[in-house]
Amino acid sequence: MQSLTPEEEVNFKNEAICHICKEELNADQVKDHDHLPGKYRGPAHPFCNLQYKMSNFLPVFIHNLSSYDGHFIVRELDYDDKKINVIPNTEEKYISFAKSIKNNFTIRFLDTCRFMPASLASLVTNLKTFKYTSEVFDLPLCPENKIPPGGKHKKLLTTLGNKEKYVVHYIHRIVEFDQSPWLKSYIDLNTNRRKIAKNEFEKDFYKIMF
Repeated sequence: MQSLTPEEEVNFKNEAICHICKEELNADQVKDHDHLPGKYRGPAHPFCNLQYKMSNFLPVFIHNLSSYDGHFIVRELDYDDKKINVIPNTEEKYISFAKSIKNNFTIRFLDTCRFMPASLASLVTNLKTFKYTSEVFDLPLCPENKIPPGGKHKKLLTTLGNKEKYVVHYIHRIVEFDQSPWLKSYIDLNTNRRKIAKNEFEKDFYKIMF
């Protein structure tokens, strides 16, 4: 560790809070420092100082990694003589695997499914009983994009007025005023043909036609 400056010495003697856990210090406080440049960081508990260190791995989370999704990754990791550590569940499924890069640093691949409280199928069924509350979702179905009173730029406003310039309004006008029964004759023809059909094949055929 680098020698402390006079200001850092004063900080170490007078500071009453651990700079890591933000809890009150005891008489056994230590000088915590960065192990790369050696610079003093602040006073800390001995336990906090020992636990406060740089991670020697980079986690990579992939959904459903333990199943098929992890196979093609493992095959491609064997591009050099660096070590590959695998934690297998079975011969085909891996709980986790890691690739050594350099200086004891590894990239560790983890399955997000293993961090879930239940299976994905069970979690999906819970969506049916999930209640959407106004505290979480407070926007209307179709907010209006316009300049607010006194503003200069367009914003999505949660207005309750008539949405005459909203895209839904134009679709409504087209459907209400411009649609025509141009398929009516075709549908009627196939309906009549299906009624007079003499076998199941003809009935199914004309049913598919419309």
